[in-house]
Amino acid sequence: MTKTKTFYLLLAGLFFLFNACENLERTPDVGVEEVPLPYNVDLSTRPSEVDGPFLIESATITFTSKAMGLEQDMTMYFADYGTKTAVEIKGEFMGVKSHNLSILIDSIEYEIDMITREGFKREVSPEGSKDDINFLLLNEERMKELGLTYKGTKEFLNKSCDLFKVNNEKLKMTGTYLVWKGIALKTDIRIGELSIQMTAKNVDTETPLPPSIFVIPDDIQFHADTMY
Repeated sequence: MTKTKTFYLLLAGLFFLFNACENLERTPDVGVEEVPLPYNVDLSTRPSEVDGPFLIESATITFTSKAMGLEQDMTMYFADYGTKTAVEIKGEFMGVKSHNLSILIDSIEYEIDMITREGFKREVSPEGSKDDINFLLLNEERMKELGLTYKGTKEFLNKSCDLFKVNNEKLKMTGTYLVWKGIALKTDIRIGELSIQMTAKNVDTETPLPPSIFVIPDDIQFHADTMY
């Protein structure tokens, strides 16, 4: 794959990791009271046998993303409370269109270039990376490890969201998350010199997901080597 296409796949990976260089507008603190206590959530609304990262069974969420001056359209689909996810990214860079799909299903993550019909895949541990953020399983110790501070609640898309600030020296990452039922609806972070902003435009929990969204196309050539 070209470096340009790999860059778009990397953004998809960042989305799952922090679940993705211009001066980006930071989320203001106006009207937000800092809450020093650990963040707690009520998991009783989710079936006890389910351990997905979200409190919503399924949804389709459209985003806009900005990174390094590039703006892209992203759509996230998830089922089974986030144990199945698919992120579709469409964009254009220097006149070259891109269309990438990142699917996580059955503990395997697929990164697919839908134009070249090439891709990579890897196994994903159920526990995830030690740097992954599951907003439903945060306690005081975990928040300190990740560099997170809970700042209270804030309205976004007519939803009461939890506001987190991050200052992770190990990852050289700073910024904010607005989280609704475990889902980061607005992410505004800087990792080193790279700024990434992902903002939800619409959250649809009513429309059934496309039947084929978690189906891996038969004609994709998966490479033996990996970009991870």
